[in-house]
Amino acid sequence: MTTEERKRKREAFENEHRRPEQLEDSKAFDDGVPPQDQAPPHKAQPAWSMPAVTLRVLGAASAKILVELSMHPEETIQALKLRVAHETGFCVREQQLLHNGQVLPRQGTLEEALPGASTSSNVVELQLVRMTVPRLHLFKPCSAPELAERYGDFLSLQFGAGYGEESLYDVAANHLAMDSAPEHARRVADMLRSALGKASQKVLFCDLNGCSDADPVLGGEVVVISSPSEDPKEACLLALEVLNHNDGWEDSDNWVLAKVEGRDWNLHVKDKELANVWEDEENEEGKEDQEYGEGKEDKECKECKDGEEGEEDKEGKEEGEGKDGEEGKADNSLEARIQAGTKIMAEHLTKHFCFEFDECVVERSAVIKGGYTNDGNIVGILTGSRMPL
Repeated sequence: MTTEERKRKREAFENEHRRPEQLEDSKAFDDGVPPQDQAPPHKAQPAWSMPAVTLRVLGAASAKILVELSMHPEETIQALKLRVAHETGFCVREQQLLHNGQVLPRQGTLEEALPGASTSSNVVELQLVRMTVPRLHLFKPCSAPELAERYGDFLSLQFGAGYGEESLYDVAANHLAMDSAPEHARRVADMLRSALGKASQKVLFCDLNGCSDADPVLGGEVVVISSPSEDPKEACLLALEVLNHNDGWEDSDNWVLAKVEGRDWNLHVKDKELANVWEDEENEEGKEDQEYGEGKEDKECKECKDGEEGEEDKEGKEEGEGKDGEEGKADNSLEARIQAGTKIMAEHLTKHFCFEFDECVVERSAVIKGGYTNDGNIVGILTGSRMPL
């Protein structure tokens, strides 16, 4: 599929998922104004018309004061949670805020969520409950942007003509180390990583029908998603820190672009395998085999000078060693490594799945192939769908 075809499919997909009023707004990009002179589709922030109020956030369990903030009633609940996250270190999606025993909605203004706050001269007290949310655990922990860069800078998308790319994930997020993953899931991840060996850096984990022949992402890494919900799509989105929407495109919905397909790692379905050996890697392995054979022939020719009897003994010995060497080499091939990894996933995981984004819209998708462990966590392999053009 060419870049132009992908662009047309992406535009069609976006139009299909926009509301009628969004379609009217999008016409501004076709009015002949140069893209660089057009303003992004943001709504102007009005001046605050109400005096600020003091919000005191308490720990729900300890009743200790976590933070006191001065905010205007017209500000949003999302803005409040961002301030709380900055002051306490509890990320937005871990926060559940309560007022008088009632949970604050996810969206809306403080004035709407806290009746009377705009006229109150007293401190408004809120309780903070820290929720358990899915988190991504890596053997080499890093930030969200660093992880995306490892596999083709995945989950970047251009919103509208003339604008630069924006990441679909929270660029300030950091992923956790594997040491902090639940014990059973960590053991399964260790087994899978050992089984894959060198294949984890050399094979194609993305489905063959979901990547470009010219620019595949080779390799991937074993990951654990702790505390997932029963919905693998939601668990992967939260673990990858994917935002619900981007400021660069008003009312965008990033989550609708993702999809999950059920798999069965016990079966070997064409184009639905755990991984495939890429053509270049097959040639490289063939080259190694050829060099191994040539080296063996040179050694045998040199030993021809030692006499017929000694040669027969040595040939018999070398034949046995060579056979063992060939078997050992075959057991360590990329294909064998893929089979070993697939066996681990089939035996130790249930509810197998493949998570990715619609390639018509998100050309460089994140891909997770995995399943659930007995303790309810997810173990899988993370990769990307394609490299940047």
